[in-house]
Amino acid sequence: MTANSSVSSNALNFMSAIKNGVDPRTGLYTVSVSLPEIPTNDLRGLGFNLAFAYSPLNTQDRGYGYGWGAHLSQYIPGTQILSLSTGETFKVTGSDSASGQLLMKEKKLDTFHFYQESSTRYRVMHKSGMVEVLEVQGSTQNRVAMPVEIHSPTGHKVTLGYKTFSGENRILDWVKDDSGQTLLTINRDSVFIEMLLHPYGGADGGPLARFVMTLEASTKYVSRITLPDNLASWRFGYRLINEHLCMSAVETPSGGREELFYQDLGHQFPPSSGRAPLPRVTRHIIHPGSDQAPLDVRYTYKSDDPSQSEHNFLGGGLTIPWTDDGLDNLYKYIGTYNYACIETLWVDDQPVRKMERTYNQFHLLTSEATTQNNNVETVETTYFLTPDVPYEQQPSYCQLPKSVKTIWSVLDNPNRRRSETVSNTYDNFGNLRTQTQANGIVETTTWFPAAGGDGCPPDPEGFVRQMKDITVTPAPLKDDQSPVLCTRYRYKALPPLAGSPLKNWLTIESTTLVQITGNQETELERTLLE
Repeated sequence: MTANSSVSSNALNFMSAIKNGVDPRTGLYTVSVSLPEIPTNDLRGLGFNLAFAYSPLNTQDRGYGYGWGAHLSQYIPGTQILSLSTGETFKVTGSDSASGQLLMKEKKLDTFHFYQESSTRYRVMHKSGMVEVLEVQGSTQNRVAMPVEIHSPTGHKVTLGYKTFSGENRILDWVKDDSGQTLLTINRDSVFIEMLLHPYGGADGGPLARFVMTLEASTKYVSRITLPDNLASWRFGYRLINEHLCMSAVETPSGGREELFYQDLGHQFPPSSGRAPLPRVTRHIIHPGSDQAPLDVRYTYKSDDPSQSEHNFLGGGLTIPWTDDGLDNLYKYIGTYNYACIETLWVDDQPVRKMERTYNQFHLLTSEATTQNNNVETVETTYFLTPDVPYEQQPSYCQLPKSVKTIWSVLDNPNRRRSETVSNTYDNFGNLRTQTQANGIVETTTWFPAAGGDGCPPDPEGFVRQMKDITVTPAPLKDDQSPVLCTRYRYKALPPLAGSPLKNWLTIESTTLVQITGNQETELERTLLE
């Protein structure tokens, strides 16, 4: 039922951690299998997406097989851990008496608001406009708030129901839309989990599509995921290493095959943790099939700097105190800390391309150098970070790139080198304000405040998310007659669906494109929406 994780780290909050394959930041191999989006409410929204994901950090069978879980938001009151369907995880550390929001000191960007409505009910307001209502499920020993309603900004919704699994856990049972139409049902047996899309909408009243996760009877490992119709499938093999279930083999529906190896001691924890090393992938071989050559990728996790040889996303090599409190232990370290992963492509047992990625203590990618033959491409990224300052005192936009510099060079000729830089600035809410491109073009964006303004009603949830205008200024080149162009946006508030508990929502009413010449403006185009 819960996305039970053996490690609390914000390195897992980056999107690369939930894509199929090896995440160079953590060295973990993860799999995410998405069901087709299910249209709802006669195509008026909200489309329902459900994905099932495997992670070696998920150390139990909570209803979807050992190591697997459903990508649904959840909140555990006992630990105060909020996990979102986006893959992000945060710990609630306080509340705002004025707004009623539950606060998380490791959450920097204002991408969602989290509220407690009662002792058993919570609400997540996403900046995208989606609203999730969570309700406590499960036994007294395993209380978890799971989504029971998901609303679109216009007030359309889907409703989710749950059922008991293994005595104390609850798993997703069904999903319905406003009309009561059943969109999805899930059945769990001892040896399989089946997902039925439109369970009564197919031929002879059967399901429109049936996906099956096959479980090994004794271990409850997911050994196969079978697709509808042609019964093509993914097949999985595992190894248990240091109490973590690590995937060792994958066979794909297209006939491909993957092999995964864990040939070193793994990521070392700080000594104060008392924990065994975390397994990490050291070699990943992909056999595409159809007589294509295999891809052999090998991973090492030691930087060229010997002082960083044990560094990793867990804080290896540091003598920091370790606590399993749901917060990132490396975030608590004040100072400079970097860790690296070197990914090397081998052909005919010879290295042909090397990618070295370096991350800082906040798990931000600071450098990526790709070397092949005699050529090097280096991408250096800087952030709005203040040195030697705790993470909670860093700027709200500290995780966003300040500048991205790309350098091309030749190893044996230092004179052959060129570079280009893209730089950005942001407001306190993480919205892009200016971007200076490598060719000198500057894009300047302004945003309506949460209170609104001329041409924009107040934001119903207090987000700063409505773009006011965007101005494109050409590069300052000699004899260049390119115009300055500005696109302006105006909004209106519309009521949600009758009976919806949501507030009014904002939508674009008009866009206007103007050309600016000195103090003069010429309107070029206007679009009105009704």
